[in-house]
Amino acid sequence: NVLRSINVTWDSEEIESLGGFIPPYKFAAEAHSRNLSISPYTFYDSHQPMAYLCQKDASLGAFCPTDKQAEFFYFFSLGVDYMFVENIVEARLLQEKYANRVGD
Repeated sequence: NVLRSINVTWDSEEIESLGGFIPPYKFAAEAHSRNLSISPYTFYDSHQPMAYLCQKDASLGAFCPTDKQAEFFYFFSLGVDYMFVENIVEARLLQEKYANRVGD
């Protein structure tokens, strides 16, 4: 678990009494149901190294992109509203590629 790997703790009973953790694939929908927007940041240029913790330890989670397209497609699929990016041209091209994919 990523949070435990960086020594973040929580009261499991309290979390459960509040309905539990929201899984990533439901997070945007839950936020939207409360009239909130989702805007992850900062997405660096593909010429810069990716710095996900899972790239150092694969046991930390299922989402571990290996390139910029995998990273962006993941966030597009979650339904985020905006993305703060370093390379607007690259992001726009990936957005178009995602919107026009065939067979998914």
